[in-house]
Amino acid sequence: MMTDVEQAGRGGFDERGGSEFPGQGGHGGFDERGGLEFPEQADHAEQAEFGLTDLLHPGQLRDPAQRARLWKRVGELLRFGAVGGVAFVVNFGVFNLARALGLSPLWANVVAVVVATLVSWLGNRFWTFSERKTQAPRREVIGFFVVNIVGLLIENAMLGITHYGLGFTALWMDNLSKFVGTGIGTIFRYVAYRRWVFTGS
Repeated sequence: MMTDVEQAGRGGFDERGGSEFPGQGGHGGFDERGGLEFPEQADHAEQAEFGLTDLLHPGQLRDPAQRARLWKRVGELLRFGAVGGVAFVVNFGVFNLARALGLSPLWANVVAVVVATLVSWLGNRFWTFSERKTQAPRREVIGFFVVNIVGLLIENAMLGITHYGLGFTALWMDNLSKFVGTGIGTIFRYVAYRRWVFTGS
């Protein structure tokens, strides 16, 4: 029979019934579900975790590649916001000019969005999403304008509801409705640009 010392030196079973080998110091064996358990696997699992906390606190990102992707996206959002800011000024400037010239809210918005879309196209294609330009510019242009037609419908829906549906015909109310519609449309545009227009393929 082996002595306790000899068994400890050659390996055996730990108190949970798992296999225990020299040099592991009780860290290997079977887990509570009966599966093999190795410390290296636990370490890799911890390193692979990437949750919302990491995104909210960039300093906690441990992987340089993850940090690079995050800051690249932040830069893209900032460029998109800058282009959107210029397009926003153009949009509302043309809208109020068209209203002063006697156009109805909906037609004034159509003219404003068309002009702002041209500004947005140039800024987003050649700056915001310059690294994601496709090799099919015709498809890209068509996709871009289809997305902006949907954005226009969102804005006109807001204007139609407040101006014609609810009877709020004051110019300041038209601008407020347009502002809300533009905000919703902007979120839609950013998501749609990345998924269907500037795909980088």
